[in-house]
Amino acid sequence: MAEIIIDRVTTLSAQERYGTLVGMTRQLLISGLTETNFGALLEALNELNFAPGDALVYDNKKTMLILAERNPSIVGGDPTKAEVELIYEHALGDGQALKDNPYGEVLLSSSSSLQQIRTNKDNKGNQIFLEHTYPDGTDTYKVKYTKVDKDGNETEVTETLPADPDFPGELKQQSGEIEVTVPQEIITVQGLYPLGANEQPFDLRKAMINHVNDQRWQGGDARTWLCISADYDWYNPIGSSKFLGKSNSKTVFYTFQFQHNVDGWDPDVIFIDPRTGKSPPALQTVEDAEDKEKPDYVGIRTVKWYSEQDFDEKILIAG
Repeated sequence: MAEIIIDRVTTLSAQERYGTLVGMTRQLLISGLTETNFGALLEALNELNFAPGDALVYDNKKTMLILAERNPSIVGGDPTKAEVELIYEHALGDGQALKDNPYGEVLLSSSSSLQQIRTNKDNKGNQIFLEHTYPDGTDTYKVKYTKVDKDGNETEVTETLPADPDFPGELKQQSGEIEVTVPQEIITVQGLYPLGANEQPFDLRKAMINHVNDQRWQGGDARTWLCISADYDWYNPIGSSKFLGKSNSKTVFYTFQFQHNVDGWDPDVIFIDPRTGKSPPALQTVEDAEDKEKPDYVGIRTVKWYSEQDFDEKILIAG
């Protein structure tokens, strides 16, 4: 049985940035190997109890480091001895596990983008509407303006507006629309995913992309986070990896992006008055209707276009 000597003082180093441990290099010496040539290197890796993706635990305190590389080399031409360099990196990187993460949650990065939206609601969800009373030709409806003659003299003029030919004295209402530029948050999640026995890479992709969160998630209400991309590349398609200590596990590298919309991603269908080309004010929603079993008789309907998914069930994301 091979003998392992860990953390040789002359080759132990670490990197700290702004008070956070972001990297560590350790070296092991393994003796008693029985294979030769390339086989000795593989034997040295197989003898280790340290698997790629494992968390670094020191003095019973977890850091945010995971094992990223294991680099074996034969010592002095002696095939019975090998040195193995272990390189640990910060968990927020390519090597973090999207399933069975040793830290219990996956780390993410966040950005934002400006989006132009068109809506007939204010920021509290109330329908915007306007009203106007047409002049009837009486003194009630006047307009004031300043008239300037050729010499620059100003005169205040008050005129009575003529009666509107179609709606004299009538109050009319209509809905209004606004265009608003709003920042929308985008979170990115990257990491390695060991496939199950019957899993294919596209299975997780199909389960995530074009889906919205089924419950409150990442500080947003249900159906406000949409998975807008789910890209993957094979990391180890032949299944010889020991990622997270699981031998023969085929491993895929995924990149997911989720975009937040505070109003949700479900579109509204709005009744339009054929006489005006605008929606009437104070339209009823399903929540307003007396008979909630007959949503076809309301003026605004929200269409649940996107399917729901429990994102935390698929990949453990912090928050």
